[in-house]
Amino acid sequence: MSKYDVIVIGGGPAGYKSALKLSELGKKVCIIDKSRKHIGGTCLNEGCIPVKSLLKSSEVFLTAKNAEKYGIQTGECSFDLKLINEKMKANVELLNSGLAGTIKRAKIDIIEAEASFIDKNRIKAGGVEVEADYVIIASGSVTSVLPDIKPDGNKILTSGQILANEVLPEKLLIIGGGVIGCEFATFYSRLGSRVTIVEPMAELLPNEDAEVGKAIKREFKKTGITSDTGYIVKSLEYIEDKVKALISGKKEREEEFDLVLLAVGRRANIDGLDLENSRVEVENRHIKVNEYMQTTTDNIYAIGDVADGWMLAHTAYDEAMVAAKNIVNGNNKTPERTAIPRVVFSYPEVGAVGLTEEQAKDKFEINVQKNLFKPNGKAIIDGAGEGFVKVVSDVETGIILGASIVGKSATELVHEFVLVVKNRMTVNDLASCVHGHPTLSEVIWETVII
Repeated sequence: MSKYDVIVIGGGPAGYKSALKLSELGKKVCIIDKSRKHIGGTCLNEGCIPVKSLLKSSEVFLTAKNAEKYGIQTGECSFDLKLINEKMKANVELLNSGLAGTIKRAKIDIIEAEASFIDKNRIKAGGVEVEADYVIIASGSVTSVLPDIKPDGNKILTSGQILANEVLPEKLLIIGGGVIGCEFATFYSRLGSRVTIVEPMAELLPNEDAEVGKAIKREFKKTGITSDTGYIVKSLEYIEDKVKALISGKKEREEEFDLVLLAVGRRANIDGLDLENSRVEVENRHIKVNEYMQTTTDNIYAIGDVADGWMLAHTAYDEAMVAAKNIVNGNNKTPERTAIPRVVFSYPEVGAVGLTEEQAKDKFEINVQKNLFKPNGKAIIDGAGEGFVKVVSDVETGIILGASIVGKSATELVHEFVLVVKNRMTVNDLASCVHGHPTLSEVIWETVII
């Protein structure tokens, strides 16, 4: 039986990042994952990276189509979905190759197998057993499905399955108006599909400030995307080569689509781990952890999507560093829980951090400041006047509690507010920071100096 200092179950962002840190700190580590090709996890192979590659291709296509607005003659513009997918795969393979090399140089063993606990120190990995003083569970998450609507791999697809699609649907139904749904809606709409999003909550991106969801819905409408908020899909039925959906809300209607994307979120991947053998407890379908990312079994830690919290690659990275350092040095590190950026690569983009207005109202007397991109010089030059910056602060102290940005480059601009929220800066602190002209970031400055 092979013996390690630490076994890491899962090779996604949480898993490989913790393994690399532990190796750097002098520990003998192995990663158990179902496949070497899956190292990097959902983010690298089926989520963040491939979807952003698709979005970049569609952005380039749209820019070329609209080049005449900038005095550029390009002639008729077209795209090839197969070539777009090939570019996506090339980007993923490049990053996969780099990650594999980094892990190899760190002398981390990879065991290709499904992992399950024999006891708190021993893991069954395929046909072998391995043992360690510590175990990190970083098994990630899997796509959620609806009770009566399940993917079939044909015309009803998950977000992972739709990445292999090479035929542009004339009409696309997206069930779910969260991050995944809004990003795929942007991609397919740019290429010419007629997209309908069905979201049961009152607004798109229901975890964000209500104004954000309203703004995205309004801008989506301008590009031909239908957003049926407050509606559900009751059933799907094949009618020859179409899928008929029964959509129900204030009114009920039937509509046929060429393709359906299920984008109803993700759930912790804990099936098959035999957690009962390790005495690790589960709470609300996630592994229960304390503030140090330690489970109810003292030598086992859980990080990333499998633990309760934001299902984001960057929170997984942070938790990975925390768990690795706590294993080596004792429990003295805790992950960031407040200044976590939330980014959506829809068009327009969304970036947010800290409390929304609705959340802040419950705890503080608040001041809300808002400014539009529309009059900003750089936004006018870029043809990107839609959107706003919104800042929520505590009236008593002036401390900025949260911020939301809708607009071009919001996913980058939000990181100014990450620093602000992390360091409990005030509105006056931010107002005293001069911003360059002409830049989109001036909208942030002008929000707080008004």
